[in-house]
Amino acid sequence: MLALAAAVGAHAAPAPTPADPAPPDSSDWKCTQCPFLQGSVNEVELGAIDASGADASFGRYNGLDHSGTYVDAAASGQARSEEGAYAGYDLERLGLAARQGTVEGGREGRYDLRISYDGQPTALYDGALSPYQGHGGNLSLPADWVAAGSTAGMSALDASLAPPCSAATSRAPSGRFSASSGARRSRAPASPAAVF
Repeated sequence: MLALAAAVGAHAAPAPTPADPAPPDSSDWKCTQCPFLQGSVNEVELGAIDASGADASFGRYNGLDHSGTYVDAAASGQARSEEGAYAGYDLERLGLAARQGTVEGGREGRYDLRISYDGQPTALYDGALSPYQGHGGNLSLPADWVAAGSTAGMSALDASLAPPCSAATSRAPSGRFSASSGARRSRAPASPAAVF
């Protein structure tokens, strides 16, 4: 029986395992798909737009309100440090009244700031004429104005017609600025006694 126990003990002993293979050398590996930028990257674009037959109606909201050549410029870039600080900008259609841009920065996991501008030109009129004179809420008809029931009886109408304001203010550009910020804190949850 002692021989049988010795034979079973010999078969129960673990077989020697081969040594684990050496890990591969990754010192020359480069991640070409990694999304984490370190350093800075900038890009600039410059071009021209030739608008033929453009008018106030066509230029509503895009800034191409007269025939001619417009500068079309854009720039973008970003920078990121090993410590987590980052900054970036994206500027588009800089030569047009419909320009827009965003500038942002912060520190990963702590805070971020963002400022943006979106220019929206709105053409009010194109070649409009009015007999009213003055600016703002103080509009009046000329002193020699002849009131009538129809334009045929308004003898001073043709001589009184003029653009309501200069060409420089014939459109009302309106830009929307927006800013946002965020602070991110990671801290241990407060004890029930500290909750208000």
